[in-house]
Amino acid sequence: MGLKVVAPESAQLTLGWLMPTLSDYGVWPPRPVDQPLPLKRAGDETSITLDGLKVRAIFVPGHSFDSVLYAMELEGKRVVFTGDIGFDRQDILHRCWGDVDKARQVLEVVRTKVLPFKPDFVFRGHGARHDGMAFLEELVKQTQESIRKAEREKK
Repeated sequence: MGLKVVAPESAQLTLGWLMPTLSDYGVWPPRPVDQPLPLKRAGDETSITLDGLKVRAIFVPGHSFDSVLYAMELEGKRVVFTGDIGFDRQDILHRCWGDVDKARQVLEVVRTKVLPFKPDFVFRGHGARHDGMAFLEELVKQTQESIRKAEREKK
């Protein structure tokens, strides 16, 4: 129907094989990534223009190996799409499946690249927050505490 998939190159595995064969989310036909983004390591970023809208893509592999945050300005408001990196009572460590090293990398990217953007709205994988900055600040704080707790328990 003319839709183009813009995603990190690593999403090809998800879209072309994992989702169509292993997903319990419904029926997914295999789909190629039409415009692969040059994102390889946590914190890599690039800018793309979609139908005249400038979008900043920031790589945050953790919840999935192809997770990306998308930041943009819409009608004078700063908006970030975070996917599943965190929810109200599930911080980044939880969403990174308890992997402290991955969570620490994603946390650093959110802290240094997303918080300075000062988003007004955050669209998460399962709902939106109109208090985007407050949500992200709490997510960072909650994640830092969870990482400290996990490290104490490891000792």
